[in-house]
Amino acid sequence: MSETSNPQRRGIENQRKTLSKWHRTPQWLAFRDEHARTPDAVCFYCGKKHGEQRIRLDGEPKVFKTGKRKGQPVLVILTVNHESRKAYISLEAYCTWTEDTKVCCDLCNLMFEKGKKPCPVCKARYIMWYEQECDHCYYEKHPDELKEKLENIADREERNRQFKKKMATKRRVEKRNHPCANHLVGQGCKKSEFKCTYSPKKVENCPSFYWKRR
Repeated sequence: MSETSNPQRRGIENQRKTLSKWHRTPQWLAFRDEHARTPDAVCFYCGKKHGEQRIRLDGEPKVFKTGKRKGQPVLVILTVNHESRKAYISLEAYCTWTEDTKVCCDLCNLMFEKGKKPCPVCKARYIMWYEQECDHCYYEKHPDELKEKLENIADREERNRQFKKKMATKRRVEKRNHPCANHLVGQGCKKSEFKCTYSPKKVENCPSFYWKRR
């Protein structure tokens, strides 16, 4: 089934085309500038201003890595977010300020559609709408739990390594003890693309069976 024959996909594409058309209208541009491009306008969710330099989690300025703007700084762009789906009914409703309309930056607007919000503590990482804070902020307050978590991860990884090592040794022993010269590690077969289904005692029934040289 192609994308154009999917009703849900067609609805998404049509809605995007409609919004792209609305964003070029003088009515929307005036509405956006009136609320989101004033000197005192800030993002409702993260508190950033329009044109502010975005900073990475390591403290360095964020820049574009690819495209025509490669090397240029990534700036905050304020817009208007519509929390209610009723605002998408018409252009008039889309350009009307209500209690469900918020000034927000482009990144918070994107994360809102994914059900996420900025961490109220650090304002840098995004969490799901039902969470209280991000893991980074939580473990800064509870270092003992972080230490226990890291120890559990290390213990689990070590057990996985030991298990894989044990299974690899078992496969090598099975290959060495198997009487067929075409038998490979992991039940592979030199003469077939399929797995070997014959046990060492019944392998003589295999048409591609060939005795190992003793």
